[in-house]
Amino acid sequence: YAVCLKNTWVYFLAGDAEPWTSVCHFWQQNRLIRFMKNYEPDFGYENFANQVIALAKNIIFSEPGEDLSIIRGPWDGESFQNITDIVYRGAMSVGNCWQEGPYVYADIDLYFCDTYDRGSSMKEKNDRIRMIVGKNIQIPQDPGYSIHQVSCESCGASFDAMKIRHCPYCKWEYDMRDHAWTVMKIRKTGGKPS
Repeated sequence: YAVCLKNTWVYFLAGDAEPWTSVCHFWQQNRLIRFMKNYEPDFGYENFANQVIALAKNIIFSEPGEDLSIIRGPWDGESFQNITDIVYRGAMSVGNCWQEGPYVYADIDLYFCDTYDRGSSMKEKNDRIRMIVGKNIQIPQDPGYSIHQVSCESCGASFDAMKIRHCPYCKWEYDMRDHAWTVMKIRKTGGKPS
């Protein structure tokens, strides 16, 4: 069956148990696109979704206490400790979007099916990962940007900033928000999309 929303048809499979959840995600996706088009006329939702999913996965599989450049604030690595596999369930909800100075932020929820190592057994569980992500909108984005090869603004050295926030040569702090979406906060909050 289908529902028409503002001249756009949204289709559901006959067995879709949560069609209105899909409608809500559709509206939230459009809200983020409208917000970001004010700052980036070529903003693409698919690209954004791929970036934040990759950020979440990299943080989840990092060791607690690592000084990651992909997250600016504190994070509870212990809550992700026993996760051995994660599968994105195709659902992301977008809450508030706002601007503070040169940065824009979005409050998002990602829905994963996680596999936990319980010692003698493995268990699958649906988890909701709540994140706030941000980026600098005043610095033009470099389409060839790679976090694996950044240049230190202080000493000019090149290094892989995926797992380290500070230049290994001069200890300058690398702020990934100036180049790509960066996680400000992340936590596990529950399972089912609401």
